[in-house]
Amino acid sequence: MEISDIDKSENFALAARRGNTRRPYLIVNRLQAKHLPADPDDALQYFHRLGELVKKSLSSGERVFVIGFAETATAIGAAVAERLPGAYYCQTTRERLPEEFLIARFSEEHSHAAAQALFCSLPREEFREFDRIIFVEDEVTTGQTIDNSLSALLKSKVFKDSIKVSVASLLDGINKSAINYPVSYFYLDKRTDPNLAEKARKYADLPPTPFEPFEPNENPLEIIEIGGRPHPNLGVWAEEYRASCEKLADTLKPMCARREGDMLIIGTEEFMYPALLAGSGVKSRFARVSVQATTRSPILPAPLPCPINEACALSSLYENGRETFIYNLRKYDEVIILTDSPCEAQGLRDLHGALGRYGNHRIKIFKWTD
Repeated sequence: MEISDIDKSENFALAARRGNTRRPYLIVNRLQAKHLPADPDDALQYFHRLGELVKKSLSSGERVFVIGFAETATAIGAAVAERLPGAYYCQTTRERLPEEFLIARFSEEHSHAAAQALFCSLPREEFREFDRIIFVEDEVTTGQTIDNSLSALLKSKVFKDSIKVSVASLLDGINKSAINYPVSYFYLDKRTDPNLAEKARKYADLPPTPFEPFEPNENPLEIIEIGGRPHPNLGVWAEEYRASCEKLADTLKPMCARREGDMLIIGTEEFMYPALLAGSGVKSRFARVSVQATTRSPILPAPLPCPINEACALSSLYENGRETFIYNLRKYDEVIILTDSPCEAQGLRDLHGALGRYGNHRIKIFKWTD
């Protein structure tokens, strides 16, 4: 499918970024389970299609190092990696991690939070054993972010000089001229419309839809801790990561009372893939299960046909004073907040309060710990 008019696409819709002059538009993917709630099985099957496309291109025995970009492609990268035999998976991050594991820093220049880094706890000599790096994104437009990260990786000299490079993306843009390295591309859908910035202004120029007010929950909140967390932002073997997430889902399942209704599972920022696997694992307990995530991406809410109609601004569960958002909330029969964060008190109260604003009072909070 080639997308010549993003507004007519079944999977994609156009929204306006708030306060971003470098790239004023955002393509919202209805199947990504990030900005909008989505069925977890639909999202995973969608990501797996991309993984199977990449798999067909690999030579027998080729060892691959898969990198998923924070924050919107962390789940996509993990799902792609799990389809590739023996793949090692590492996601970039904007969080602060031990400097001893730092591999490279780079910039995502068009982003609301430009600074990114790749950390990895794998012994340095083992990097030389990989034959290919596979970058995974939700959308590639100019390729500038990939070029920045690839340049930083090559400068670090951790990979061998003969390393091959691939880029896999759900949506392929119109211009990848910024990548100064031989790269093979894989994508599921292609965008051919060069005028998205202009089209997004129709939302930006509308009278702003106010962010929905809510009263933060000031009561003590129960947090249920579950051990066994892997660290994809420090690197994991993809099969082991999936197995750990499935074990987490098995632990959650008996804690979810069977109901004929709707459940929402909320992941937090970069923590998306475990929420999807958990959602898939508990689907038999509810009539319908949806997954979405909080995000650092500020999007202007606007009336239909804009996909983002209501927004709540929150303090981050990872860092007090950092602004995050959740979009298009509604009432569910049960909500699970699933996180690996420090559960900063203000952020947790904000998210709990935002859910309560829409009539959600049956809320469980699970923290995945080491």
